[in-house]
Amino acid sequence: MRYIFIVLIILISTKEVFSCSPDANQMEEIIHEEIRLENEYAKKMFKRADEVFVGTVLEVKDGNSDYKQKAVISVEKTIKGVNTNIVEVFMAAKEHMETEEKELVFGCIRKPGMDEPYLVTSYKYIIYAKNGVLIREKGFPVGPNWPTANDEIELLKTANY
Repeated sequence: MRYIFIVLIILISTKEVFSCSPDANQMEEIIHEEIRLENEYAKKMFKRADEVFVGTVLEVKDGNSDYKQKAVISVEKTIKGVNTNIVEVFMAAKEHMETEEKELVFGCIRKPGMDEPYLVTSYKYIIYAKNGVLIREKGFPVGPNWPTANDEIELLKTANY
């Protein structure tokens, strides 16, 4: 859903007006811009975070008065600031929480509870935390990659149709 919104924002903000949908060259430009924004945001969060690491979520449990939940994570690789094998981070800020700075997610002001980073038990992530609070996550792929058009061409070449 987030990516659809990004594409719409980029389409609306571009100088060219597209009739129905972007052509292949325009879509390639849109994707390059999305990647640039994502990389810029990752660097910003890395600077802000006091802990960045790769880990697998062992458990998600009740949080405290400010955060709905807390994740217990097994640390597999430290990138910044972690010196233990298990880390706990709070996540899912309650609606009443006010942040000191209006955080942007892909150019839009983050909506508490809707755009908050979130972790799921048994999944592996790159985790960014500040003062014990999850500020960004990037999940690793689960399962095999979906076949591409080139994969399908190879499948059809080997099929006896």
